[in-house]
Amino acid sequence: MSRSKLARCAAGVMLLALAGCADTDVFSLNLFQAGAVPGANGDRVVAGSLESVSQSTQAGLRELGIAALATPEDQGVRILCTTRGGAHFFLVLTRVTNEQGESTRIRLQWDGKPDEQTGSQVLARLDAQSRK
Repeated sequence: MSRSKLARCAAGVMLLALAGCADTDVFSLNLFQAGAVPGANGDRVVAGSLESVSQSTQAGLRELGIAALATPEDQGVRILCTTRGGAHFFLVLTRVTNEQGESTRIRLQWDGKPDEQTGSQVLARLDAQSRK
């Protein structure tokens, strides 16, 4: 493996590791805040309305090759996700309103055994989505 490929691989691993860190918003844009225990419960808070975050999240999942079916719930939206390998998980989106405006909490919940690689990809995608 060439040095440039190895360096790119190492950089990618570092970026994925940072996806679960408490202070990934290094530029203080306040678009992303992790849950109380970063990455442990899969929670993310994304600036934007429930409707717009739901749509952009579904589009991002499709880009990752994950089938997504959204259904409304009492306080938000539940997105049933199915990977190419047949694993199932849910993204539960709920509206959060505070003095900074409206944002959306996204919780990742596995149906069965968690797939850590897919979970990392989804969380990294959510982190990237929050920065747009």
